[in-house]
Amino acid sequence: MFRKMTKSNQKNHLKNGKLKYLYSADTTVSQYPILGSCVRALGKGWRVLAITSDDNHLTFQSLKDMLTSPNFLAIHYVRDFQPDTFARLETPDVVLINSSPNSHQDGDLVKRVRDSFAGKCHIVVGGYGCHSGDFDLISQFSQNKISTGGITAFTGYGQGKSISAYGLALLDVFSGNRVAIVQWFKEKEGTWRINEHYFSQTLRDPELVEFHPAGLGFYGSPDMDRVSGEKAYQQHKDKAYKGVELAMELIDSGDYSCVVLDELLDTVPAIAENVQHPLIELNAVISLLKHCRESDVQVIVTGRGISDALEPLIRTSYSITQIRHPYSEKGLLAVSGLDF
Repeated sequence: MFRKMTKSNQKNHLKNGKLKYLYSADTTVSQYPILGSCVRALGKGWRVLAITSDDNHLTFQSLKDMLTSPNFLAIHYVRDFQPDTFARLETPDVVLINSSPNSHQDGDLVKRVRDSFAGKCHIVVGGYGCHSGDFDLISQFSQNKISTGGITAFTGYGQGKSISAYGLALLDVFSGNRVAIVQWFKEKEGTWRINEHYFSQTLRDPELVEFHPAGLGFYGSPDMDRVSGEKAYQQHKDKAYKGVELAMELIDSGDYSCVVLDELLDTVPAIAENVQHPLIELNAVISLLKHCRESDVQVIVTGRGISDALEPLIRTSYSITQIRHPYSEKGLLAVSGLDF
């Protein structure tokens, strides 16, 4: 679970400069967390500069074409990087760099681009296959094909599961389809701004991407749980099962080509150790995922892990390992626009 940044922590963060995040992944996967980072950054109202490799330039151009204003997102090729050219650009709020980790030349260019913006804005890098350097966050992706048919999962204790699911879902939107995201812990209206919920407002067609928060805040968290008292657990559990019903309705509606079941796996205590009691019984999770497999909808799930009982239902699992995190390394709390 991430932690909300307080005003005092925010001041300390600003003194320490802008953060640099690395999602280390192969060429195919690396665009997912970068696209997902667009969702949060644009929802935050940030100015975004995307610097891409040749392989995924058109993907980001598709996103720009969907936006209500082209000024929200600027796009440049990594290979066209020249210090004097980038020096003339208006400094964005965040730079997103997507590259090929297998190219030494591309890696050198990424480092030069990253260094040119260091300290001026937040930087998020995908695909730069290197664990050295001064990145504040490093999440390492690995891919495991489990079965020939089924569901895609983003799991692990590293940061980047949800945004990767959003990024993968966006690929369906670029084909003219609609996607829906159900979230089991995040609430619709709370005491803190969840930026991805505002992403649709930046689209010319807001109905293309729908977020359905199906939680009451983070269960058991002293700061982000909106209910308390003896009946708090039952309220969370009832809300979680309503999320299951909603997910079934979305999948059966025929209106969506992709449905993301965000945080679903973390409703099971055996997977999320910080959840003491099951918000959804394991058998109910299995029934939901079996129903997903029988549909024509692409389904993506996220959570800390996959139990043995769930493995037969998963087609591809992307496991994300935490190498470095700004909270454990520097005591920095979650940043609005990057982490939520």
